[in-house]
Amino acid sequence: MHAWTVLTHNSHLGSANPDLVVRNAFGDPYPYALCPAHEDVIEYCERLVQEILKVGEPDGLILEACGPMGFGHQTVHEKTSGADWTSADIDLLSLCFCTNCAPQYPEPTRAVVRAAIDRTAPAPQSSATTAEDVLGPLADEVRTVRVAQTTALRQRLISVARRAAPNVPITLHANPDPWATGAFAPLPSGEPGADVLVANCWGDPATDAARLARLKDLATPDQRVGAYVLALPPRPADPDVLADQLRTYTKAGASELHLYHAGLASPPRLAALAKALHLHG
Repeated sequence: MHAWTVLTHNSHLGSANPDLVVRNAFGDPYPYALCPAHEDVIEYCERLVQEILKVGEPDGLILEACGPMGFGHQTVHEKTSGADWTSADIDLLSLCFCTNCAPQYPEPTRAVVRAAIDRTAPAPQSSATTAEDVLGPLADEVRTVRVAQTTALRQRLISVARRAAPNVPITLHANPDPWATGAFAPLPSGEPGADVLVANCWGDPATDAARLARLKDLATPDQRVGAYVLALPPRPADPDVLADQLRTYTKAGASELHLYHAGLASPPRLAALAKALHLHG
């Protein structure tokens, strides 16, 4: 039994502690998103990991949302897709400007982000396709701050876990993109302290495979890489299609397949998954 541990994604605690949540450049709070720039949030995550290992005695520990949550994944019923935000918009709206984060950025950062979202930025920025394009010379410093926050949280939690249960393997839900937020935290330089690195594979299989390959490149020779595979709609309950996707992920470097979610799949879908795994070999 592996303990699937969700860290900074907590609507109950965020609503009860609005001073500890992510706030965008406009000051809007994201109550589902605890900000890891706050020591209280890190200490909460440390206590959670410690208690799960001591009380639950799991065979493995899975760390999800081991970094900042962002604009997406806001509520049970997400209602933001109709805004047609670009990927750059989403990354910019995911930057936190809470009382701990904002002072760490270069002074113009908030204004640049707001101008880009409001479409009042100068022409070169308004045509930008990535957050780095929008931030321009500010990007390196902002990215460094963001990655450092995630690194600090991750390394402290791994340290706590190793002290509490030295032999329990640790799995990280991770994304090699330094601007990533959400369940799969940014891991642009790898993490040798973990045993397994798992990438999200819920989207276009070719895009997912490229992400897996980048994560594989960051892994140490002893680390395993897993594919977190969506097995629910809109993926078809077709064993041949599913098996082909599994082969794509394996070729990209995945040595483990984490299927989401057998407990929510219908009997025909479970049968299709079983056949797909058999076909995959």
